[in-house]
Amino acid sequence: MNRITISNELDAISFFESYLEHPELINPDSIRVEGWDVFRIHLTGEKFHNSITPSVMKGIIDLQQSLYEAFALAVYNDKNISRLTIAQKKHLEIQVVITEGSTNLDIDINALFMGFVNETVGKMSSTQAMLLFVFFIVTYFGHSAWKSWMDKKQAIAEKEIDSETQKHLVDSLSDNNKRMVDVLEKVATNNEKAKVIYVQSDETRNRLVRSTRYADEININNLTEITGENAEELTRQPRTGWEVVRLDGRYRLLSVNSTSTLERKVKIRNLDTGREITASLEDSTLDNQHLQRLGSAEWGLHPATLKVKAKMKLDQVKDAVIISVDNIEEDIKFDDSEDRNND
Repeated sequence: MNRITISNELDAISFFESYLEHPELINPDSIRVEGWDVFRIHLTGEKFHNSITPSVMKGIIDLQQSLYEAFALAVYNDKNISRLTIAQKKHLEIQVVITEGSTNLDIDINALFMGFVNETVGKMSSTQAMLLFVFFIVTYFGHSAWKSWMDKKQAIAEKEIDSETQKHLVDSLSDNNKRMVDVLEKVATNNEKAKVIYVQSDETRNRLVRSTRYADEININNLTEITGENAEELTRQPRTGWEVVRLDGRYRLLSVNSTSTLERKVKIRNLDTGREITASLEDSTLDNQHLQRLGSAEWGLHPATLKVKAKMKLDQVKDAVIISVDNIEEDIKFDDSEDRNND
């Protein structure tokens, strides 16, 4: 068995490219994350002498929550952290080391990986679970992801985020940065769970940086130095409207409410993301054609492939509508003891 050691971003790029090209050749038991540098946030200021403030602690707690959700998504196909046991949470707990002088927050990436391994080896052997955890590490702690995020935030703050500016931002990245960002986006495009982690990482990063806004100076992973005033400006939430999106995918039908002839309501759960939403059928002319198939999927406990459109703002979804029911997988039946039958 060829051992795959991931100790930096270049190793991670090679791993992701191998997975995208030949996922069947990846053996999850051969993958190790070791020798990865600690992730460090260096804070200076009156309140930062070998200590952290409650606001910074809140940012770390948000980061911990995201780690738990990523693990639950990788292992249980559901980012609901109530699925995790006390032992799993303990092994995945972020250990923040506060060093001497002005405050350094050090997070040991290698220890996080070992915590993941301790909670998966013997329980499962999943290439996808391993992919998602390495993807989480690079997305949340990698230089390229942080560099790309910081540049975009600065452009937004300067009101220069048009298509030409975005192209310039990409061009300004180093070759390795561009290669990593490109690979991350390809993985997210090809893997719905990775896409959830990728999208959520921006919001978590935003909250983490915002939590440091009361420091005089902030140095993130030896990448860039900003002031507390910069941190507040960069992470100020823009007023965003609802965006029309497509949420097509494989779903479990949780309930079909046909009591109203004016609007049929269907509660569904995405089998990749674990997101539960309530959707209506597109219009009454589709009811007879699709309602029977939806009922069959619900009562038969079969997965259904649905076309769904909705409005989305950040992580919120509203006005979801089922456009069509493309397929009912009658050869697959959900096991309620696991409440999932995905991979």
